[in-house]
Amino acid sequence: MKLSGKMSLLALLFVSFAVGAEEVHSIVRFKYRNAEELKEAEQRATDKIKNAYETLPDVRNCQSGWLKYDEKRKALKELNAIRRAHGLEEVGYDTTKDKFTAASALIMAANNTLTHYPDIRMKCYSKNGYEGSRKGNLHLFSAQSAVLATDNYIEESIRELLIDDNVISLGHRFWFLDPFLGDISYGRSTDFYKTYIDSAVVYIGNQRQAVPNTKADYVAYPYKNYKSQWFMHDWFSSFSVIVDKNNPNNNLGAVDYSQAKISVSNSNGKYMKISDIKYTPINSPSVAGIGNSIQWRAIGTKNNERYYVKISNILVNGKFQNYDYWFEIK
Repeated sequence: MKLSGKMSLLALLFVSFAVGAEEVHSIVRFKYRNAEELKEAEQRATDKIKNAYETLPDVRNCQSGWLKYDEKRKALKELNAIRRAHGLEEVGYDTTKDKFTAASALIMAANNTLTHYPDIRMKCYSKNGYEGSRKGNLHLFSAQSAVLATDNYIEESIRELLIDDNVISLGHRFWFLDPFLGDISYGRSTDFYKTYIDSAVVYIGNQRQAVPNTKADYVAYPYKNYKSQWFMHDWFSSFSVIVDKNNPNNNLGAVDYSQAKISVSNSNGKYMKISDIKYTPINSPSVAGIGNSIQWRAIGTKNNERYYVKISNILVNGKFQNYDYWFEIK
């Protein structure tokens, strides 16, 4: 690249998305005076990322590598902070599943794609990787340069899976907010060859059979004082009823949202426009998390303003129930 006396701009592109047919594309531009300055920034970013690993992945040779334990704990800490905000019990860490999440992340990085059912013909395929992909929340970050990777990629991957931008099913969110979610495992694989690729897998295949210490009777998103990093305005809010805390299966077919009505208003009594209402049919064969949910978009919400949600006419075990709660994005 020819450099003049004036500042030259080197534009870098990244693509970040969660698993699903939809992808989330964003463009970020960083400015560097010359190619040497960019190279130095690239080296600093690469060294910082490598420091997260006990054993560095070698994606081109199908070696998954191994994250440091403190790095895995970052994912657990962020997820538990989210669960506490919803009144849900915290989860622990299951080291026995690390072999699955690490192998799954390797497949995603090697192929620069996401799938819950990797094919044997895919690069770096393994049975462990298949198991981790089948029972994992999957995240992928792809960029021209490691400079675009955030210092808190692990926490960001958890947040993006919670928001589920452009994933209409909101499946990742529902698994994270499942009251019966058991201990997790977090795997990561980074490839610095040609382009920068970073993949993450959170194992969500463990399930508790009872959650007697859960005080919440429903899971509302967002809920009460809520961090702005966990929410995206004009995207989907969601709600699920916790019918039975002693048997997860009893939550699947006990809630009928077909007659539900939703309203969202601010402190001044102004009602927000509600659109794109969607809910799980009774006894749906394909469900995520607790297995019953309704979702909608409330258009025009803003940070630091309180909103009041009313959901009426939810049929729970044959009886109509109404729910009221508030949220404020901080």
